[in-house]
Amino acid sequence: MVQSNDISKSERKKMKKEKRIEERESRRRERDMREKKNRLVKYGVIALIVIVAAFYMFNRDSNSAEAAVIKLDPTVHDFGDVSVAGGVVSTTMTIKNNGGSDLVISDMDSSCGCTSATITKDGVEGPVFGMKMHGKNPVDWSETLLPGETAQLNIYYDPTVHQDLRGAVTRAISIYSNDPNHKISVAKIEVNQVD
Repeated sequence: MVQSNDISKSERKKMKKEKRIEERESRRRERDMREKKNRLVKYGVIALIVIVAAFYMFNRDSNSAEAAVIKLDPTVHDFGDVSVAGGVVSTTMTIKNNGGSDLVISDMDSSCGCTSATITKDGVEGPVFGMKMHGKNPVDWSETLLPGETAQLNIYYDPTVHQDLRGAVTRAISIYSNDPNHKISVAKIEVNQVD
């Protein structure tokens, strides 16, 4: 009998050991499955983000190709020294529609009463736009540029408006259009006002 109890004890030990091994193996399999599931979810989310980003970029690029795109060249002009005695100085910049649909310029505004602007298209110069808050700008005006078409932005600086001013000055012309990415484009002039 002693021998059979010993066998039973050893068998029980063996069975317990096998059971612990099976439980560990079962927990390991469960952990591996959770990790695999987590990896799949993570990769799925990354793939979804990539697909959404690619879709957005494709649609943005295709919409941009169809939209009006305003291009100023140059965007800044430096007059250098400008004498009060010399009077009004002017420069011209090119406005081009680089987009796929009509560019409509609907308004312009100057940052100061000393600066004004017009647009010349097909040899015809449009109305003068100054500082909007002075209340003298044209209303219900617009100029349309077809895709690829250009016009001239004429900017005028009158040093006599601020006769006592001396030194460096920066002025801006704001151009309002239907370009979805640049509703307001800015052209700048720089001046060093002297006697």
